[in-house]
Amino acid sequence: MTTQSDTLSLFFRLINTLHAPSFKQRIKRPWKGAQNANRKAIQEKATSDLCFLVRNFGTPDDLKAAHMYLKALGEHLGVTVKAAATKGLIKGMSLPDYQQVEHFLCHVSAVYRPVGELGAFQFACHEQIRALMDYFLLKDSLENGTGHEGLDKLIAKLITNKSPVFFSSGYLTDIFVIDRIVLSKPDSAVRFIRCHKDYLSTQPLGESEARGNDPQFEIHQVA
Repeated sequence: MTTQSDTLSLFFRLINTLHAPSFKQRIKRPWKGAQNANRKAIQEKATSDLCFLVRNFGTPDDLKAAHMYLKALGEHLGVTVKAAATKGLIKGMSLPDYQQVEHFLCHVSAVYRPVGELGAFQFACHEQIRALMDYFLLKDSLENGTGHEGLDKLIAKLITNKSPVFFSSGYLTDIFVIDRIVLSKPDSAVRFIRCHKDYLSTQPLGESEARGNDPQFEIHQVA
């Protein structure tokens, strides 16, 4: 069973990874899998989006300040994280890991609202963590599949038939993160994905919602 201590340790390691010089080199390496122009465009867009968000939420701008906030968070929650568990980096993120972090982020935002310097650190830290976890899950979806056959087939179809601009001008987290999460739920009623024809922008739809003839969109069955 995952504890709050485990999740807070993961927070530390996510922030460590984001600030690590080795990570800045690692994100330049080609992702796993057959490379073509579209997969290259997806990686370049994902990396660019991550770097933009990190710059946008650049406070705290050093690892020490980020750890200051995370330690204060642990004290507020009464959660003890051993010193060794605040160190180290992570190489990727699975869907269960992503959901674990997302759930804890929502919980923390509701119960801990520091003011002043720590308040600024909290906002920046959470946004940086979200940016990195989105990047990691997106990468995992492309490299290892989403775990949903219909969604994987749609992704493969788009990569085969669309142009690099379709991906570089779109919203990658729509299909690689949000749709994956929605379709992973046992009670998901999603049967179709609506996708813009010119750039990647998707919306999951139930059976009764998959109507309309908007020429800007395509509707793909995924379940």
